[in-house]
Amino acid sequence: MLRPEWISIFSKTNESLLKNSLDHINFKENYDVLLGPEIGSIMIQGRAGGTGDKFNLGEATLTKCIVKFQEKTGYSYHLGRNLIKSEYGAILDALMQIESYHSKLLIYVKEFQEQIQKEKIKIIADSSESKVDFFTMVRGD
Repeated sequence: MLRPEWISIFSKTNESLLKNSLDHINFKENYDVLLGPEIGSIMIQGRAGGTGDKFNLGEATLTKCIVKFQEKTGYSYHLGRNLIKSEYGAILDALMQIESYHSKLLIYVKEFQEQIQKEKIKIIADSSESKVDFFTMVRGD
């Protein structure tokens, strides 16, 4: 698993699950917070028809954090305003770069990934119930 993948997974995972993974590996060591956690905003872009020209959809709140642990820099970001979740994500990113922690945490990352996929499937199933198919009737001669 590549680093951008686990950073993305941490951004979509619940704060309590991130904390539990740190608790299960008994992480109690000190780390330096280089930036944040801080709240800002980003511009969300969309594409016309999903593949066409880009357009600005609107702004969204983003929380980010950067920490340093054992010469490794951990980054975290997520949509929303949860400062603690952002810090946990950054710590986990730094730990995932260290081999002794990587193997321990990979189990949790896989679980988080499965949880995210289940939630995605549920959202798709719930929304498909209200799907409306529009079609055009052709009038006969």
